[in-house]
Amino acid sequence: MAIRFLPDRVPKAVLFAEYPEVAENLSRRKAAVMENSRETVAWVGIAHVDSDNSTVFLPHGVSESSAGQDRFAEKLMRAIVRFAREYSRPGEGRSSEGPNHAALLAELATDYRENGLFSQRKRIQTSADGKPDWARTVKRSIVYPMDDGTPIFLDLKTTKLSAETSNLIAMIQSEVLAEIDKNHGWWIASYFGNRKPPKRGAARGLARSKWIKFLRLTLRMLFEQRAVRLVHLLIDYLESKAGRGAGQTICGISDFSTMWEEMLRKALPNVDEGWNSKLPRAYYYQSNGSRHEGGRMEIDIVLRRTGHFCILDAKYYKATSSNVSPGMPDVSKQIMYQMAFESIQGEGTPPPKNAFIFPARETGAGPFQRVEITDQDPTKARRFKPVDCLYVSTAEIIEAYAERRKIDGSGWLDGLLSAGAPAIS
Repeated sequence: MAIRFLPDRVPKAVLFAEYPEVAENLSRRKAAVMENSRETVAWVGIAHVDSDNSTVFLPHGVSESSAGQDRFAEKLMRAIVRFAREYSRPGEGRSSEGPNHAALLAELATDYRENGLFSQRKRIQTSADGKPDWARTVKRSIVYPMDDGTPIFLDLKTTKLSAETSNLIAMIQSEVLAEIDKNHGWWIASYFGNRKPPKRGAARGLARSKWIKFLRLTLRMLFEQRAVRLVHLLIDYLESKAGRGAGQTICGISDFSTMWEEMLRKALPNVDEGWNSKLPRAYYYQSNGSRHEGGRMEIDIVLRRTGHFCILDAKYYKATSSNVSPGMPDVSKQIMYQMAFESIQGEGTPPPKNAFIFPARETGAGPFQRVEITDQDPTKARRFKPVDCLYVSTAEIIEAYAERRKIDGSGWLDGLLSAGAPAIS
């Protein structure tokens, strides 16, 4: 299956003109992504799948080489799976076509890798293989007495437990896994591991329209934890596919900015948690002296090393020009965060660095060094501290997040957390 790549924030007009099937698929299944006042499409992940190709939207800061994009896309989907598993998103179930659906596909593949096709353990009748069945042996075998009268049964009847995979649950599971492999094999292969996905055709005797009903009825008779979980996963998958028509299932995320912040928090070294609970808060005071909390500050990320701090605001902007960079509200908020942070630091503590952190093709590859609020006359003295502009490799962050490791911060990150370090661009 060929993979076609498009950038996040592609203009809607371009999408409808050049890729109408993708635009129609998103309009049908993710109306909120297309039916809004924006001129661009906010989407990262799989947007369309048919018999010939998949269309994948890639985030800002991705290589333009096809080889690099292929490898990146696989890591991106694995990162989306982790995000869906660990980051709670209200109002989104596993059968909805978003990041949780990517996790659903991965869970079905992982279950198969670890357990194989669902099997029902049955006790079958055997001969000389298993636990002796004396009642059946006495009734059906010829007895040869020994000299002392002890009976000898030459044809010992036995029973043993057998794993039977010709049941309907296993047949439906086989069909679903084969379908997942066909449509998503390019990124989900690692979740199958060394176990080869099954082929289609196992459940031809049962109409697909009846699969969900059969599985729901079967749930009443299942008690083993893995069996119950598997059937629920299959139902979620089949419900997501019901009545979808052309375009197959899509899975991705429309608010990648949330995922960008979460990935940075998990992939950057030296993250120091717990500062938001310590920051000053807004209070409303009454004439009688009572006060009522009116709001809290929420710093995205704080880095700490040997008494040196950096306040990071994760910004999913291209930041290649001032038109596609954070505006005055974000800049002033970040300066306020720095002032609030300094107010709770102990005496003699170095003032914190303050920075936006943007996605980029390469770490350090960005046009801006810092942003400042200054007088329109640049000769006048600076009144506010600057906010540094950091550019970090999108691919490096996504790969580290997908692989559950920290990035190598030697260089730019080390300099950021050292005394007297210059702004990092």
